[in-house]
Amino acid sequence: DPDGISLAPLTGGSLPMVPTGDGGFRPAHAGGTVVRLTTDVEGRRVLHASLAHFEEASLAWARARLLALQSALMLINLAPLWALAWTFVTGLRRLRGRGPASPAGLHLWPALASVLFAAIPLLLSRVLEEDAFATANPLSVGLCACTLAFAAASGAALAAAVRAGAGGSSWLVRMIPSAAALACFGMTLYLLAHGIIGLRIWTW
Repeated sequence: DPDGISLAPLTGGSLPMVPTGDGGFRPAHAGGTVVRLTTDVEGRRVLHASLAHFEEASLAWARARLLALQSALMLINLAPLWALAWTFVTGLRRLRGRGPASPAGLHLWPALASVLFAAIPLLLSRVLEEDAFATANPLSVGLCACTLAFAAASGAALAAAVRAGAGGSSWLVRMIPSAAALACFGMTLYLLAHGIIGLRIWTW
């Protein structure tokens, strides 16, 4: 409308923008152009917002991808807590002279993958803070190694879930860790497609 535009993020809410006079828009409290609507070389509508770039696409597909990503993150974050609970329950079973109800790898591999996944952004932040992205140094190499370790742990988690299913473990016991393993492996594929797995930031 004449007062500007309102952006509606997929995560909810709205972001009112006022025109800047040069065809762009900005939040009322900001200076200069923050958002610009234009078209790319293929004629698709695009939106540039600071460091973000958006392309016109299916809203249903965008929401489905966001839901899949949020679900995967929830399961990945749940994996260490589930592994701790499994360890506690298994300890009680052994005190009563009974063995574990399911293989250890089914629960521990997703937990390890989750810890490595959480370490990736922390290492990246340290790389940026220390201005260590231009050379191969302990931080930048460690970041690369962490992404590869996450991918390896995710593969091991998925393999453990498949073996547990073939071994006849109860589906109630393996449902959460198997879903977490699948989420970790799916995240590995997602990061691999975007060049994060095996990231050698010093070669950019």
